[in-house]
Amino acid sequence: MKRKRSKMEFDELEARVALAVWYRRNQKLLDVQPLPTMSARSRINFISSTTEGKKFIANKFRNLEVEEEVYSECSKYNYVCATYADLLGKKEQALEMCKKSLEISGMDPLWLQTCSTKDYLLAEQLSETERNTLWLIEKLRYEKDMKEILTMDGENEQSMKTAAEELTVKKVKGKELSLQQFQSNYCEKRRAVIITDLEQPTKMTWNLDYIRSECGDQKVSVKSSSEFSSEWANLEETETKKVSAFIDQNICHHYLFDWSLPLHAPELAAEFKIPEYFHHNFL
Repeated sequence: MKRKRSKMEFDELEARVALAVWYRRNQKLLDVQPLPTMSARSRINFISSTTEGKKFIANKFRNLEVEEEVYSECSKYNYVCATYADLLGKKEQALEMCKKSLEISGMDPLWLQTCSTKDYLLAEQLSETERNTLWLIEKLRYEKDMKEILTMDGENEQSMKTAAEELTVKKVKGKELSLQQFQSNYCEKRRAVIITDLEQPTKMTWNLDYIRSECGDQKVSVKSSSEFSSEWANLEETETKKVSAFIDQNICHHYLFDWSLPLHAPELAAEFKIPEYFHHNFL
């Protein structure tokens, strides 16, 4: 991987960092007070969607574009501009700026797609700008691919409905299905299957009263969906409460997500028997 360093110095902050600094100094200007509870990265997403946030980002981007003649061959300049274009929804422009930033550094824009995780982690010669640009360009490519898939899905909606109507899911008795058969006949071929006649996973009946009696005093991180979240499934931590309170309050938009039984409720985990087909996918 041959690379060259740009000699041009450029010290502007990337868009998200600059927006965070601006918000700390001007948070009273926002038309939404207080801000929703969410992670720091998701909060930046939200601020960038406000009228004041959009103005700040657009003004900064215009100022950066004025300096293109001076810094056009600076890799960091192109990366920083790409971060602003990304927040402004100018995805194609952001993608081209990322490519130019990497090319100036002598890097292949497709390098991250071809290198192994080990190679990436051990690539100590990568600068912070290069790592950030590689991450951003992959994010932009992923978003572009997903947009194209969604467009195709919309165009093929009727044919998909027809295919779904014709789809039948096979039922197989657990005693007649080995782990190897499950993996080769269904997992690898991405086919759905209903496995019947499996042993009851618990000796006791797990209802809400039983769960409350076994781990009601344990504290859990409750999550809820947020439009601007950057977290998995758009779920943001809302509050911490006891399991008993979570059960009793029964708030419809609150979720107990990825709460590990072995870590937080070992007594329950000990009596829960996982079918061999799914042993590898248990928290």
